[in-house]
Amino acid sequence: MAEVVEVASGFKALFQLTRFSPSVIVCNIRLPDMMGEELLQSIRLKQPDASQQIPVIAVAAGNREFSSAEASTAGFDGFLSHPIDPEQLVAEILSLVGR
Repeated sequence: MAEVVEVASGFKALFQLTRFSPSVIVCNIRLPDMMGEELLQSIRLKQPDASQQIPVIAVAAGNREFSSAEASTAGFDGFLSHPIDPEQLVAEILSLVGR
């Protein structure tokens, strides 16, 4: 069974990461208080060992906002755009957690 923890901002996500270690993070590119790339950089700074990094999936409002290639260049492990197909989301998460 999966546990989902939802937060409303990048700063709240960083706080939750001090209390909870998720298997994967699904992150909007545009957050109320920072950009998704900034959140990713902050997360990566706290996990310098690449073998212990939490996979992060970028979610964009549309392909014009951010592309799969841009997500990869920024360091995201996966990319989805709205509208999100639930089966595609599950497949992406499973591919990143190795199941």
